[in-house]
Amino acid sequence: MLEKAAAEQVKITLVFSYIREYMLDQVQVLLEEIDHWCERRQTCIEAVVNDWGMAEILKNQTENLIPCLGTLLNKRKKDPRMKYKSGDTSL
Repeated sequence: MLEKAAAEQVKITLVFSYIREYMLDQVQVLLEEIDHWCERRQTCIEAVVNDWGMAEILKNQTENLIPCLGTLLNKRKKDPRMKYKSGDTSL
């Protein structure tokens, strides 16, 4: 798929669900292979960070893999005092 995307000049974004503890080593090996592929092609790929395990893996591989904040780490409590919560439709 990487070769096909490169041949068609399409940008690539890697997205993983949260990584379970037993999968950390497998994902790290996969990301190392992708990093080497990027070095050979002289390109960069975005990698969506959805959990702290992925953040830790990408911490040392930021040369060719660009971390992007995913939705699981981006969740936050919304302020209940927001006007749209009380039915304000002027937004």
